[in-house]
Amino acid sequence: MAKAPAFQMYAQDFDMDTATWDNYELGMYIRILNYAWINGGVPSDAEGLSKICRCSIKKFNHNCKNLLTKFTQNGDGFLHNKRQEEEREKQDKYRKLQSQRGKISAEKRWGDITTVITPVTSRLQPDCNSSSSSSSLIQKKNIKKKVTDDEFLTQVKETYSWVDYNLEIKKMDLWLTNNQQRKKTRRFILNWFGRKEKPLSINQPSKTQIEGGRVIKNSYDCLNCHKNFTDYEKYLTHDCKPEEVRE
Repeated sequence: MAKAPAFQMYAQDFDMDTATWDNYELGMYIRILNYAWINGGVPSDAEGLSKICRCSIKKFNHNCKNLLTKFTQNGDGFLHNKRQEEEREKQDKYRKLQSQRGKISAEKRWGDITTVITPVTSRLQPDCNSSSSSSSLIQKKNIKKKVTDDEFLTQVKETYSWVDYNLEIKKMDLWLTNNQQRKKTRRFILNWFGRKEKPLSINQPSKTQIEGGRVIKNSYDCLNCHKNFTDYEKYLTHDCKPEEVRE
């Protein structure tokens, strides 16, 4: 788990604890606190501490009396700030708890997202529109999943209904053939389909309508060139050239 980049500084507590310090001592204290948070402690010798504070050893020894009372040794050769280490522990517990909650939530929705697909030599999907054909390629782990492979693939297909499911599976398998270090897991499938943007919806009117017992063809007007079409396919593919604006 990556280190936390920041720690909480409680303004009231900090101000009360350092109320009698001068600005030089405060600057040294903040530099040492920052170094300790990043590295898990600070050196216990005056030379190392003076380098952290960007000052000479003489200057450090002259101003270190108050700030050294805020640090203790725990046997590892480094100085630690008790309050800072308590905050570090609280952050670690919170991040682990959030990570566990995220995993539980993902498993409830998608099941085990680390399930791996069989080798790429047998992964090309048939042309038939069947989710069960692709789901049969998923290796079963010896664990109880709340969402089966069939249910997972069905949810993917329904969620990304604007995507040609079988075509994307074939493209995915072809890519994996050339990148065999990657595995066809549930997470990989979700990321693959997640990159497919949903196209803008087009309200296509029905080609025919019944009016007074008669079947009447719809017409389609181009707002750009002002041509009229009765065939929807021709309307979509016609060479559109705007008419000149007349005075």
